[in-house]
Amino acid sequence: MNVTDMDVKKIETTTYRLIPSRFPPIEILARVASQEDFEILFEIESLTNDRLRNEVGEIALVAEEDRLYGDGMSFIMAPFTHPPVAGQGGRFNPDFGVFYCAAEFEIALEETKYHQAKFFLDFNSEPTKIDMREFLTDLNKELHTLAGQQETLSDVYDPDDYSAGQETGRKLKEANSWGLEYNSVRTTGICYAIFRPPALSNCRQSRHFEYHFDGEKIAHVIEKREVK
Repeated sequence: MNVTDMDVKKIETTTYRLIPSRFPPIEILARVASQEDFEILFEIESLTNDRLRNEVGEIALVAEEDRLYGDGMSFIMAPFTHPPVAGQGGRFNPDFGVFYCAAEFEIALEETKYHQAKFFLDFNSEPTKIDMREFLTDLNKELHTLAGQQETLSDVYDPDDYSAGQETGRKLKEANSWGLEYNSVRTTGICYAIFRPPALSNCRQSRHFEYHFDGEKIAHVIEKREVK
């Protein structure tokens, strides 16, 4: 697909993202306000914290002008600094980081139910459960869009083969695109693949959930509430 032929659309909305609670937050990014502050604090803390580099990830993968610092930015930056290894990427990212999110909670829920079940099935897991947490983030940028093109772009929308989508994603990233709007293939609704962190802002943690895997699928989801 030729990126120059793709439509661009201004998106201004709140997005929904669900991630495993085990995902390491990059707390150091929440404690600084600039690249200079980060480098100083990272140098000091790395002298005594052997795990710091793993928690921060490969920050060099994000262009300096795209790096975000401050409260809530850790969770925006995390997907970009912890990219998938080759062969284990998502629909639009073979080996680089992308922030996947959805236009509605229900869409994010169905997407993550599918992917968490697939993860457990790939490892022949016994029935188990996993804690997930919800993040709301504001999106305000012009994105390339493939929405409504499922029939004409059936290869990109293939439910199992990501090769065409990953090639499209690579071209968009090389073109310095902010991201992509597309239709979910797991349910009805819109998803977003964000390629550059500054497209997002005001990331805040919301609810917590417990996904129950029955050996074949995520059979049910429980919202975890604080007991008072």
